[in-house]
Amino acid sequence: GGSVGLPTGQNATPIRRVRVPDVKTLQRVVSQHPQLDWDPRMAELAGSEGDVLQDDLSDDTSRVCVRTSTSNMTAWLPTSALIRCGEAGPKGPARASGATPASGARR
Repeated sequence: GGSVGLPTGQNATPIRRVRVPDVKTLQRVVSQHPQLDWDPRMAELAGSEGDVLQDDLSDDTSRVCVRTSTSNMTAWLPTSALIRCGEAGPKGPARASGATPASGARR
């Protein structure tokens, strides 16, 4: 892990939608993680919503793709710091009684 700013040419299927924490929290949790190194470009991800493309259970990291105003960025971030979207997200009702949207489907 630890890479940031990679092109997102591959069309991986999102696992779940998340929000990246604020920049102070993000920098702290990335700096404290033994497998990750803080990159100043990660600050662009703070507070944004993105898609988890992959989880690495061996080190509690997730590969997250975030669309920013200038580009698409992917970065490995601590899974525990990511805020799961869906319960109160702006994309749809929180208490849908029917089928869940495809983007929220679990495998």
